Amino acid sequence: MARAATIFFALALLALFSGWIADLITPKAFVPKPARHTPDFYLTDVEAWSMDEQGELQHRMWAERITHYSDDDRVELQRPRFHSIDSNEPNWEVRADRGSSDADGNVVLLQGKVTMERQGDEQGTLHTKNLLLKPHDNYAETAEAVRFSDASGEISAVGLRGYLGEGGHLELLSDMRGRHEPNKR
Repeated sequence: MARAATIFFALALLALFSGWIADLITPKAFVPKPARHTPDFYLTDVEAWSMDEQGELQHRMWAERITHYSDDDRVELQRPRFHSIDSNEPNWEVRADRGSSDADGNVVLLQGKVTMERQGDEQGTLHTKNLLLKPHDNYAETAEAVRFSDASGEISAVGLRGYLGEGGHLELLSDMRGRHEPNKR
């Protein structure tokens, strides 16, 4: 009986040892390390101009610093400013604390305090945060609280979407409240 137990124990030990050896010599699948999210370049005091298909200036963008990340082809912006250009309608200047963009600048998420100023004869200022901007389409939207003021009064709402360019309009989405000053003649 002792001999059978010894043989059983030796076989069990041999099975464990052979499993360990098999694990050591079995090739492992290569698992690449994920790319680190580190910048591959940055620019400071940047100004960029964007033209439409006819070669007309569509918008300008400035930023204190642009940092590009190659792993996801994303661009981070510090203190960006966008200026929509349109000969028939008031221009808008959009400023933010920071932002991020795809590599082509087609979609820009402005973060922190965002200010939009309508230029021209009908000046006005809009304050919000976390604004999605599509500069090539002159499109803007946010789900955050919005406050717009001009010479005639002030309107607050939650959410905004609309176009800044020719024939454009901004639509306030919900919970609107306002104060309107009568026109003084």
